[in-house]
Amino acid sequence: MAFTWKIMTILFVLQTAGGLIKNVFAQQKLDLGKPNDYYFSSQIFKIAEKKDFHLASFQFSFISDYKKALQYADSSGSQFGVLTKEDSSYFSKFKPVSAHTYIIERAKRERIIIFNEAHHNPQHRAFTLSLLQDLYDS
Repeated sequence: MAFTWKIMTILFVLQTAGGLIKNVFAQQKLDLGKPNDYYFSSQIFKIAEKKDFHLASFQFSFISDYKKALQYADSSGSQFGVLTKEDSSYFSKFKPVSAHTYIIERAKRERIIIFNEAHHNPQHRAFTLSLLQDLYDS
């Protein structure tokens, strides 16, 4: 009887593995426009060939290829325009400060704090995570 269970278990594992392999190959036929599916890099390059750099950037971040995610985000055309002399003069008066320290200090005077992130950039989520304990404590 134990031998039968072993054979049945092996058959189940083979059937499950076969289903997984089948799903991996079926993924090649998925609609590349769905932003919530995981794709192989070869599929994401096809998205980029269609000039959908934003979606390509988003998909590369899903598979932890952050270098390519940032590269395609930079190619998406959502860059800022050239600063005028007036703008440059205005911004030249600014001094860099620690974003972490500034946010924690400012949070002490505010009732709500809202963070935004670029979906393709995991550093935004990591930075927000680094703030949580200090925000909780203050």
